[in-house]
Amino acid sequence: MCGHGKTSWAIDYINQHPEKSFIYVTPLLNEVDRIKNNTDADFIEPEFIKGKRKLDHFNTLLGNGLNIATTHSTFSNSNAETISLLEQGDYILFLDEVLDVIIPYNDVVDDPAQKVKRGDIKLLKDKGLINVDEYGRVYWIGESYQDYKYSDVERMAKQGNLLFIDETLFLWEFPVEMFTAFKQVYVLTYLFRGSALCPFFQYHEIPYETMSVTKKDGTYMLTPYTGDDAEVDLYKQLITFNQDTEAKNYKASSLSKKWFKSNIRNSNSPAAKQMKNHLNNFFRNQCKAKSKDIMWTCVKDYYPYLKGAGYTEICKLTKEERRLPKRELDRLITRNSCFIAINARATNDFRDRSVLAYCHNMYLNPYIVKFFARKDIEFDEKSFALGCLIQWIWRSCIRDGKAIKLYLPSYRMRTLFGDWLCRDKSNSF
Repeated sequence: MCGHGKTSWAIDYINQHPEKSFIYVTPLLNEVDRIKNNTDADFIEPEFIKGKRKLDHFNTLLGNGLNIATTHSTFSNSNAETISLLEQGDYILFLDEVLDVIIPYNDVVDDPAQKVKRGDIKLLKDKGLINVDEYGRVYWIGESYQDYKYSDVERMAKQGNLLFIDETLFLWEFPVEMFTAFKQVYVLTYLFRGSALCPFFQYHEIPYETMSVTKKDGTYMLTPYTGDDAEVDLYKQLITFNQDTEAKNYKASSLSKKWFKSNIRNSNSPAAKQMKNHLNNFFRNQCKAKSKDIMWTCVKDYYPYLKGAGYTEICKLTKEERRLPKRELDRLITRNSCFIAINARATNDFRDRSVLAYCHNMYLNPYIVKFFARKDIEFDEKSFALGCLIQWIWRSCIRDGKAIKLYLPSYRMRTLFGDWLCRDKSNSF
């Protein structure tokens, strides 16, 4: 269950085993600080040094056998040198929340000039530069292409990280060796079966075991997972669903990323005005909420069209606050915002928020589902959507056993969450 001591157990384990070597990977920089400040081990965070990448420093630390605390972003950039150094070492990995292990190629590359279309892929195949095996793995078989545009394609294909799906697009895959090279791997998350990492392990035949964290006599420990019905039943009593009657006009497929793209083009779009009215009604009329109590979300690109007075930011930052070091300022801006990203997890920065609106209908990229289907591995898309929603909700004060008010305009997400809360009982939400 979210907020039940997974990180605390990891910290205890690290402190109890000073003879072992660890890598701790978390989504956020402030959680890196938490590990550095709360463990007896000397964790070092990779940095930019003399114009080099963080990954270069990460590899240097690996070569010296040091304990490392870093972010998902740095860890995801790992290369062949990283894998080789890990295989020579004796490291234990703590992965705080799951990584994105399969991502559309165009979402990975930083330079817009490196993005590719279907015509580019056809050109690479026609020129005999790439070959694709029966599972969609792309291999670079030609000479290096002179055009800079395809340099990232060539690099990823040579590293074995590029996939071709449905004769349509490239996907980037996280190198599986980054898991198999460790002595042990602990993934700290909830609803693992709903993450892409679960079918990823199945695809690559990596065995895993699901465990729970329990606390006894002040000590956190791992125990066999037997379910969480009792905890969920307690949390159910803390949640009040506030539903705008007009929200029933949203169809089951509404509020997906595709729906936002089709219906909201600017702040004057009818769908944008309607959703802003719903949010205003929920925050102001139904809940009488103050900005400091609010957290809400939608597809990020459409936030500028839906934000409004009273639920954009808690307060204006002072001149002194804006002069803070970048890392401190970035965290302050994040904590001052009422808008919390739809994929928020592994942070306690919003545990004082009690009035929540989740304006999204979460779906996984269908091409990722097709990738796993090539080996007849079924992706649990309902658990994926539910897991994302639960992670987001549990950033709020409910993680401390306090009551929340929740607005879920998506019929599908409301049904999934209601079924999860009610288990085998009637879903009345």
